[in-house]
Amino acid sequence: QNVQNPVADRRWESGLKVDIPEFQGSVRGEDLLDWTIAVEEVLEFKQVPPDRQVPLVATRFRDRAASWWLQLKSTRA
Repeated sequence: QNVQNPVADRRWESGLKVDIPEFQGSVRGEDLLDWTIAVEEVLEFKQVPPDRQVPLVATRFRDRAASWWLQLKSTRA
């Protein structure tokens, strides 16, 4: 039988540590592209609802990226 067990699925997933990588704000386009692809894979795997994706991803900004994010938020407030 091919019946899925949601409890077993959650048990399996809970044993995995999959985090969104940090982003420092590299000026290299390929770094941003690689990071974006990794983030999309994690969001899809964790099934993060669309309305929670930006706030979650923003917690992983560091250095230049964090400064940019704070400036963007203050100008849009």
